[in-house]
Amino acid sequence: MWDSVSARASKIPNLEFIEKVPYHEVQKHYDTAKIFVNTSTFEGFPNSFIQAGLGKTALLSMCVDPDGMIGVFGSGVLSRDSPALLIQSARQMLSDQEKLALMLEGSARMVSEWLDNPANVEKYLSGLKTA
Repeated sequence: MWDSVSARASKIPNLEFIEKVPYHEVQKHYDTAKIFVNTSTFEGFPNSFIQAGLGKTALLSMCVDPDGMIGVFGSGVLSRDSPALLIQSARQMLSDQEKLALMLEGSARMVSEWLDNPANVEKYLSGLKTA
């Protein structure tokens, strides 16, 4: 399968097929991408969504949307298990720069607000305090 995907990718002029990236170099790819495409059918909370948010990269997800955060933050598009909608959404995201800019901001906001460690720790600790 690897060889098949590599061969097909080599025929697409605006696609770079990267064989492997060391973990310490991964973030620079999120930082320069406009859209992160997640084709998983099931995941908990993907670390890749955090990395996308840190890189201010919009999300395009086939099925995964933990706690509805894509809609809550306007961080991208959920294609609801539809490959056709995934492709259509990618085209729309790339053709509407104003809407894409809002998704980029939403993705960054998702990480800064929803995954704010001090605020989440305080919520946790307040639940442990006794009256």
